[in-house]
Amino acid sequence: MSSEELNLRDARREFEHAIELNPNYATAHHWFGITVLAPLGEHDHAIAELKRAVELDPFSAVINTELGLSYILARRYSEAIAQLRKTVELDPAFPYAHTMLGEALVLSGQLDQAIGEHEKSYNISPRASPLLSMAHAYALKGDRKKALQLFNQAKELGKPMVWAFGCALVSIGLGDKEEAINWLEQSYRQKESVDILLIKVHPFLDPLRGDPRFEKLADKVIEPRQNTRP
Repeated sequence: MSSEELNLRDARREFEHAIELNPNYATAHHWFGITVLAPLGEHDHAIAELKRAVELDPFSAVINTELGLSYILARRYSEAIAQLRKTVELDPAFPYAHTMLGEALVLSGQLDQAIGEHEKSYNISPRASPLLSMAHAYALKGDRKKALQLFNQAKELGKPMVWAFGCALVSIGLGDKEEAINWLEQSYRQKESVDILLIKVHPFLDPLRGDPRFEKLADKVIEPRQNTRP
């Protein structure tokens, strides 16, 4: 993943041009909000773009879910929960919506409800990622044994390339900051672009902020960070 691939200033220009050409293209508003504006910390603008995308494509489960994610990144957790509850009603079989609702519930301190949503996600689609989300919630709950059990199960299920960003979150929950940064570096190498682009804004990464290794990686990921035109 080169700095050229992650040049948010260029991406911003391209999305603005695409939206100018076709203002009613929901996907352009969606991706502009979640892959450019949110990583840059422009949360009000990101939410506005996601809301516009939902207006244009109201039955898209992924767009509705990522409107919820944009609220999470803005730390507006009650609004995130409300939006994501609407989304799981819209499409109860969409696992990503349950996962994001689980994340919003974790961040609002509702760990048992969060675990329930992650279990629903896993039951719909038995993959490594909801197991990692469950492991993270159990770690934050203080159930280290259950967290490690799920963590190991997820790493086995996810072979040969496990979701490194999710592994980083579990490591944070377990209190292992160095290992968390190792996993984030792997996420960067694996080009987990949508996840790793959120490195400067994701609330789950707050325990790492100020660590020199973490800050160096964050600066490398968001390159260049400036969002103004030259």
